[in-house]
Amino acid sequence: IGGRKITDGNKRLAMLGDSVLQLALLNDWFVGGDSRGTGSTSLRTISSNHNLNKRGQAFGLRKFINKHRSVVDDLVPQRTMSATVEALIGAVFVDSNQSLKDVKIAMKGLGLV
Repeated sequence: IGGRKITDGNKRLAMLGDSVLQLALLNDWFVGGDSRGTGSTSLRTISSNHNLNKRGQAFGLRKFINKHRSVVDDLVPQRTMSATVEALIGAVFVDSNQSLKDVKIAMKGLGLV
């Protein structure tokens, strides 16, 4: 996709997206001058698997996930959905030539900020 190989699903993009999500959140926190406790709480809450799963479900990303044949009732496990959201953020970062501004737009669109 876009000239890159897709190996191991999108796990590599998810790893990148996880870090980029944290960077974007901490960048805004740093610029805002809030306390370390506020930054830590915000980071832990927004980037949690629970929250990422909730946002992915709310935006209907379930229909874009290739499910393992053992998945029953079209349910997507929380970790799979949260990794999908992280991979999406990673893809935005890569495809936007590493633009944190574009990542923040995507995060806003997903309701993460």
